[in-house]
Order: sequence, then structure tokens, then C-alpha cells
Amino acid sequence: MLKSIFKVATILTLLLSSFVVKAQKCGTDHSVYEQMLQDPASRKQLDKIYNQAQLSASSSKAPTIVVPVVVHVIHSNGVGNISLAQIQDGIDKINRDFNKTNADTSQIRSVFASLSGRADIEFRLAKIDPNGQCTQGVTRVNSYLSFDKRNEVKALAQWDENKYFNVWLVNSIQSSGGTGTTLGYAQFPFSTNSSSLNTYGIVVRNDEWGGLGTALGGNGRTVTHEMGHCFNLLHTFQSGCGSSCSNSGDRICDTPPAANETFGCTLSNNTCSNDASGPSAFSTNVPDQMENYMSYDDCQYMFTQNQVNVMRSSLSNSAYPWMQNMVSASNLVATGTNDNYVPQTCSPIAHIETPTRVLLACVGDTITFSDNYTYNGPVQSYNWSFPGASPSTSSAANPSVVYTTPGKYNYTFAVSGQNGTSSQFISQNIIVTDGSNTPYDGVLYEEGFQNALQVFNEFIVENPTGNTKWERTTTAGFNSTASFKLNNNARSGTTFTQGFGEVESFITPSIDMSNVTNPKLEFEVAYRKRSTSSSDYIEIQSSIDCGKTWINRWSFTNSDIVGSNGISQADFTPTSSSQWEKVSVFTFQGNLNGQSNVMFKIKFNSRDGNNAYIDNLKVFGTAIVGVEENSLSQLNVLIYPNPTRGNFTLSFDNNSSQPVSAYLTDLTGRRMINMINAESLVKGNHKQLINSESLHSGIYFVVIEQAGSRTVKKLVVQ
Repeated sequence: MLKSIFKVATILTLLLSSFVVKAQKCGTDHSVYEQMLQDPASRKQLDKIYNQAQLSASSSKAPTIVVPVVVHVIHSNGVGNISLAQIQDGIDKINRDFNKTNADTSQIRSVFASLSGRADIEFRLAKIDPNGQCTQGVTRVNSYLSFDKRNEVKALAQWDENKYFNVWLVNSIQSSGGTGTTLGYAQFPFSTNSSSLNTYGIVVRNDEWGGLGTALGGNGRTVTHEMGHCFNLLHTFQSGCGSSCSNSGDRICDTPPAANETFGCTLSNNTCSNDASGPSAFSTNVPDQMENYMSYDDCQYMFTQNQVNVMRSSLSNSAYPWMQNMVSASNLVATGTNDNYVPQTCSPIAHIETPTRVLLACVGDTITFSDNYTYNGPVQSYNWSFPGASPSTSSAANPSVVYTTPGKYNYTFAVSGQNGTSSQFISQNIIVTDGSNTPYDGVLYEEGFQNALQVFNEFIVENPTGNTKWERTTTAGFNSTASFKLNNNARSGTTFTQGFGEVESFITPSIDMSNVTNPKLEFEVAYRKRSTSSSDYIEIQSSIDCGKTWINRWSFTNSDIVGSNGISQADFTPTSSSQWEKVSVFTFQGNLNGQSNVMFKIKFNSRDGNNAYIDNLKVFGTAIVGVEENSLSQLNVLIYPNPTRGNFTLSFDNNSSQPVSAYLTDLTGRRMINMINAESLVKGNHKQLINSESLHSGIYFVVIEQAGSRTVKKLVVQ
């Protein structure tokens, strides 16, 4: 092996973590075995299995045990979405190792060669799924949980453990302790009960599966090692040298005891001197058996015959009824893994990007959709539906459409195979905005989240994980009764809210910054750490193209936002203004000046913290009024009556052939009335009667724009 191995076992999750690049003693691994010794039921089960293993005769003619397998590929927008060929290559490598057909058996030293055993256990990808439908034995899930998670991935895709052996392939695995990189972990049968059966199986990095694609050049021994654990094999160095081979160490008498884990391939290692104790296969002291798949060494080539007996006994033992059923003849027929099964051509399963993802675009943009991830069978036809777009339907594999009206849209996608059966439909959100008709002015935009309907209609919430998201709440606010809240208490009771690494964002409506210098963004935030290790942070981004692309502007660490709120695992709700911190961004100068369609994204990166709240969001700057009024002084703008109690008249002289726009905003910059929308007017005086009866009493601004300049007049409504 090219990589060293490190194991970590955790009683609370009934897992055995393994394989890290840097060697380290694993105390929790020892605790699994100690727990087994103190548990009478588990001890009795294992005693029986291990005792039978020592007595069983070696047989190269044992009936083959077939294990139906389903591989769940957990990728992240295509990263780690490995091919079916790589998945099958991983299965082939396990089968070679378990059945002693691996070419490197020739490297087993002579002292151990006669002890090498053939398991006669064959792993086969399922051909019939739990619903009785044709399958390739593979599912694919697009999720951020593909990175640095553990058991969370198992809830994303899971088939009945009584019928299938579940494998979850991910991009990376969160370490359960120590240093180094965790490459995989498994679950022992003896530590599995009815409440933990739904986590039985192995989680492995996709670059450790097989030797193709992301694992090019690999030997797949991580998976072989983990499979051994799933069938009750302990490490060869389990609990050190021990005493008798029948009741200490790994309790296998044809693997000599080893004092501790070793790495690399030092053939002279001989860490114990009691190799011949008990009913041992050895009559004298021998080197450590680093060739064994259950060691941590880089030269793994074999299981011993007694290890084979333990695995076969575990698969057929009444103590583990789910495994008995899994390998039964009737279940092999039910899963399409029996010898006589005739392979079928399966229907494809439509699989694109995360259904909760939001796609942003401008009016008039050409949007191209792609079928990148459909799997399970060949596609014969496509069926796309785009309500509100042109065209509204398509049968192309990669169609292009245009939306001419701003709004929120969904689209659906289905595929059909040779039997004419369509897979499931997938719907996603598309939000189209009009970049030429920006509703708010950057001189002063302010949002206090008081108006529920306005927040719902104007703010875009990105929820890529499908879990909790930013939502308006009336339980807290900064000197108000409402704010935006993210339920971020990662371990709130027994409820999973935000996991470590989740990112949840919300996006402001478009803001016109073309008449603003020194623009700023600020807001109030209330946040509390959950522990001293909480490291949540907020990022600010901006877009000038309706949200298609984003530029990073600023980042606030949790020390910037926590204030004096301290640490608490209880759900955090601010109860006074002193629990809010004002944060400001001042770095927009030179980047947003002159831009008439600016959107801001507030991204919260969850890293084991507590709830977060945002309120009193402002975008503001110095208005370029005097210069613009001089440049447009020839318009001779008049507003009368002013103040007004109802209608008013807008009068101006047009001396240019350039289009004219005129609109009315409130003090926050929100556009209330469009009076003239970029129209080319004849030269001369123009008067327009404006109905203002729908306006509340207050101060408003009439804005007239022409040829990149503007004039602003104050209007008072009584």
C-alpha cells in the first residue's frame, strides 16, 4: 500500500474509522474491544463465532456466499460523481482480495503462505432495487454532505440492510480524532442492534474505491480492510500481545499477535514473543503478519483461513439475522444477484443539480440547461418543460431558453429509456430579474424585515442543502419585532439543523448605485457561539449581472459578530439591543460606482455555532445630486402642487433625442411609481399628471434620467 493507515473506533456511533496518512495510536479503537468484553451478549456471540472459526477445517470448495451490494455515490455538483466503470472496478478488486485471486499473493512470505485463506465470498452489484425495479446497483445524490461528514451521508440514500450491503462513497470524511486523513470507516456486526441497523455498512472516500478514475493507481485495500470489519474481523494488533491467542489480541490463532499498529512494510518487525501461546498455528516465535489485510501496513496481501471462517460464520450466524437474510437464496433472487439472473436494460434516472438550488438570470438572457448526471440506463428521449420561457418545451439533451418577463419560475425534466418509462421529474427554481428596471436607489436602501409579503417577494433565499434556511421571524429584532433568522444550532436537542460546513445565503433586491459615491453596506447581527470551537463566519458578495456571477467583498469572523453574547448550547434568541452588533462594509468604491443593477448576497457559513439573526440592513452613500442637476438643468423640471394631497404634475423640457426615464421613490430608495420608462420623446415641453392617491403621507423623490445623468426633486405628500 502507498498510504499508511490509521483507525479510530467510536462507541457512541458504533463506527470504526480507518486509514489516515499519519500514524497515531488509537485509544478509542481499544475501547471498542473493551466494551465487547464487558457486554455479555456481544461477548457470547463472538466467543461462539471465534471458537467455531478455530475448529473449522480449511476448504477451497466451500459454497460461495453472494453479498448483494448497493453503492451510493454522494457527490457535490459533479465532484466525486465517479463512473459506473470505477464502481465495478472497486467491486472486482474486493472480490479478488476475498477470493485469493489477487496477483500479489506471490509476495506472501513462506512462513504465512500456507495459512492464506480463500473466503469464497462474492460481492455483486444489485440488479433489482427495493421497489422491484431494474437497477445498476448504484444511486447518486448531489449533496454538500459529500465533504467532511460522517454518518449524516447515510440518511441521504439507504436501502434495506436486510437485503443489501450499503456502501457510501464520498469526497472526504470528517476525522473522529487524531491527525491525518480518514479514508474510510465501517461498523461491526457485534456492535449493531435494531436501532443502529440503518447505519450498517461502510463509508469510503471515492478515491479509495477501485483503481480507475479518481482512484487511478490505487489498490482498493482500504475497502478490503473495512469489509473485514463489517464481518467481525478485528485488527491483527488488537489489544497488543495479550496472552492466549484464543481469548486475547484479535482472537485469531493463525495471525501472530502484534504489540501495536505499524506502518510501511518493515519485514523484520517482531513485536510479540508469545506467538505460540494457546491453540496457535505457530510452534515458535514468528514475525508480525503485516501481509494481513487487517494490519495497517503497506504490504497487505491476505486473509488467513481462520479469518475467513470468522467472516463466513458471521454472515450465516443467527445472531445477525439481517446478514442471514441478505445472503439467502431467496434474497439473491429478489435483488437480481443470483447466478441465473438475466441482465436487463434499466430505465434512466433523471439526476441534475440539487433541486433546492436557485438559478439566477436577467431578462433576455439565454440560459442553457444540461443533462450531466442522469444514470442507471441509456436515455432515448428527453422531456423538458419551461413555463414562461421561449421555447416552453424541449426534447433536446441540452436546450437553451429565454425568459422575457421578470419573475420566479420552475422547470421540470424527465428522461425515458427503451421501455418508454420516464424517470422521476426534477423541479428547480429560476429567478429572472430586469436589470434595466432597478426598484431601489443606493442613496439610501433600508430593510427592517417588517413587511412579510415584501420580504417574501423581494428577497431570494438560497437553500442548497435542503435543511434549514434564512427565514423572517417575529421572535426577535433590533429595536423592532422582526428580523431574518437562521436556525443554526447544529445540535439543538435531537434535531439536526445546520451541520458543520453548511452555507445558507440570502440575496437583496437590485439596487441602483449609479448615482452614489462611497457606497457602504451595514447591518445589525445577533449571534452566539455554541462552544469555544465554534467558527461560523459571514461573507458579503455583490453581483452586477442579476446574480449570474458574484464577487467576494468582505468576510466577518465570529469574533466580529459575537459581541458579548458568550457561549451557550441552548437555542439563542436575542432579547435586547445590546445583543446586536453593527457590521459595515466600506470596500465598494471603484467597483460599484456607475452600476445600476447591484445585488448583495449575505452568506452564513455554519461551523458548529448557534442561531444567527440579521436586521436593519442598509445600503447607502453620497448622492451625486448637484452635478447631475447642473447637467440636466436644461430640463427645467417642475413639480406642482408640492406639497400635494392627491395628484401632481411633472413638467420638463426635452431638448435631446436621448430616451428619458422618470420614476418616484420613497426615502429608502424603493421605486414606487414608474412615470416614464426609457422613452424617446419629441423635443419640447412635456407635462404628465401623476396619481399619488396610493401614497402614504411623507417625503418622496422624483428622479429623471437621461443620457447617463439624473436630476432629483423632492416631493411632499400630505
